[in-house]
Amino acid sequence: MKRAAFSLFSWAFLGFSAWAAPATLAGLTLAVPAGWAGYASTTPNCLAEWEADGDVTVSAYYFGSAHAELPEKTLGRWASTMTTPEGNAVPGRISTRKLGQGKDTVTATEIDLYGTYRDPLGGPAPGLPALPRPGQGLLGAVLDYPGGPLYLCVTGPEEAVRAQERAFSRMVDGAHRGQKEMP
Repeated sequence: MKRAAFSLFSWAFLGFSAWAAPATLAGLTLAVPAGWAGYASTTPNCLAEWEADGDVTVSAYYFGSAHAELPEKTLGRWASTMTTPEGNAVPGRISTRKLGQGKDTVTATEIDLYGTYRDPLGGPAPGLPALPRPGQGLLGAVLDYPGGPLYLCVTGPEEAVRAQERAFSRMVDGAHRGQKEMP
């Protein structure tokens, strides 16, 4: 699904860095990959959304520190949306690492899941069950810091999401508080 967007691809095409201008969301600065097209989100608490490769949606959510939940709870909720075709849990890769030092430390907890997506909000109409969508992917990151956390989520067809793994990981690795040079 194509959306009216501003394209960041031109920066890479003109020979500049493969990273667009930094995006600062809820006190964290992220390097958004060139080629990801940003658009206005209509989802509550979604600070930014980007489209990658036409089929992949990247979303950044922030609920404020007063409404934050533990990263494990968020990862568990995300994992519950992805199953095998038979409805069993899919194994996901989870990793946690510290970015930065001292008071500027950001703890990044990531998950990757591939399988059949089952929308937790239900089906195409109220009261109807969710229609399973096989062959989907989800990359998630919880960036925890004193003013956070910020939740990042990449969703779409498995092949397209896999093609974004490296860019997403680099975006997470470069997350920092304050203004610094992007990777």
